Amino acid sequence: MFNVLKRMSKEFARFPLAFVVVFIAIMYSACFSFAAKLSDSKKELAQVVQKHCANWESPDFYKTLNFPPGFVFGVAESDFQTSGPFYIDTEKADVENPLKASSNWWPLWIQKNKIDIKKVLRRWDPSVWKQDYDLIAQAGFNAMRIEAPWSKIELEQGAFNKNYVDNDLKERVRYLQSKGVQVWICLSHFVWPAWFEKLGAFEKKENIKYFVSFAEYIYKQLPDVKFWITFNEPLSLSLNAYWGQWGTQLAPGKKNYSTHSAAQVLLNILDAHVAAYHAMKKSDSSRKIGFIDNFAPSSKEKQNYFLYESMHLLGWDSMNDAELKFFTTGNFEWKTILGSVKGTNPNAAGALDFIGINYYGLEPVGLTTPEGDVRTEKGQLVYPFGLFEIIRKCSTLGKPIYITENGVSDERDLLKDRFIKQHLCAIHYAIKNHYPVRGYFYWTFMDTLSWKGYTRRYGLYSVNFDTQERLMRPGALQFIDYLKERKRKKSKFSTEGLKDLLDLMKK
Repeated sequence: MFNVLKRMSKEFARFPLAFVVVFIAIMYSACFSFAAKLSDSKKELAQVVQKHCANWESPDFYKTLNFPPGFVFGVAESDFQTSGPFYIDTEKADVENPLKASSNWWPLWIQKNKIDIKKVLRRWDPSVWKQDYDLIAQAGFNAMRIEAPWSKIELEQGAFNKNYVDNDLKERVRYLQSKGVQVWICLSHFVWPAWFEKLGAFEKKENIKYFVSFAEYIYKQLPDVKFWITFNEPLSLSLNAYWGQWGTQLAPGKKNYSTHSAAQVLLNILDAHVAAYHAMKKSDSSRKIGFIDNFAPSSKEKQNYFLYESMHLLGWDSMNDAELKFFTTGNFEWKTILGSVKGTNPNAAGALDFIGINYYGLEPVGLTTPEGDVRTEKGQLVYPFGLFEIIRKCSTLGKPIYITENGVSDERDLLKDRFIKQHLCAIHYAIKNHYPVRGYFYWTFMDTLSWKGYTRRYGLYSVNFDTQERLMRPGALQFIDYLKERKRKKSKFSTEGLKDLLDLMKK
């Protein structure tokens, strides 16, 4: 909060009227009930969910969970955050002399912030990623969400890097599948080619065709991958890259004091998803293609936490609603006091096979933390009911739901055990009440490069970025033990079932 106010004060002189309008809107929100308490029905439901999850400290907690047999337990990561911005010649594996620094993040972020890119997980080395993937399989996970990095696959417009696809990406997919880990592919995780950025990227609707061409190409290259995601968190990208007044700044790092540009970029990305979805389905309709974003819950039952009502005026909460409406009706409208962007796409309604929820917690503006509330190192409130609330909201699409990211930055390992248990409990309660949640992906298996450097430590495994040593965090132990036991039981049942079938065939 302090950093936000500090940044706003520096910019006030440049855009005084805009800041006055925003300040009045937020104060109006806080003082005149836009910071509303939960309704009585929501309050009652929150208490029910909280009671359902009250036993998280019990040593037998995981025995109370009864997820369906086909439930997906996975981990998620992005290529840029594990392997850096370069396409590296795999024969030389030389980070000092990359073949191409092809990412749009290179000039803006790595050079500007002087980040030591050599400290990433060094996943360009097959011996490293095989070791890491072995750990993931051994931990009991049955799925992994990885990225097909556009900036490394299409180094120049129309020139696809077959060497990288055949000798790196396909090898990773085959290796994970050989370990019993289902691969999910994300096509864009905040990063795209430098040449695409020079064309104006998703600020221009006419550039959508370039993404669709890439999506079609890589979809055909990986026929054994059954689950696909077009974009990771386009709302976060739009606001943090084209508005830039809140949270982490993302490439291309443009600052605007109206959210109009961010809304237009989001609409173009939504249209890109629809176009890619139909093109990919035309090639092979049997595979599943989904859309995921970072979802924000509505107001918490604390009057001094008025972020989501004030942010409704600025756009975040209303844009979540706009995305869901887009996939229901084909109509997009983002209305705030700062402007309005509208769009219609006749092919959008139902253009997804599943919806993915990325959820980390509630981000309050309140200057104090009420008794009983717990904040993460990032300042977010641990608020599992918010995840249940979002599941209910997304269920209106009538599509399967996956929690495609959920995690906590917790270098001191004080919250991880509690965080995982409480959110799994909220998911379990949703399934118990017939909401179609099919899987859970933790972000992330190992500490990685974060968008601000190496300070955010989300990993179930800690990483010493100087020595590259990986160590399981104690807070992850019970979760991983649960997954191992679940995998062991499944293997036992499968083996016994096969034995029974063979005995029956002998008779």
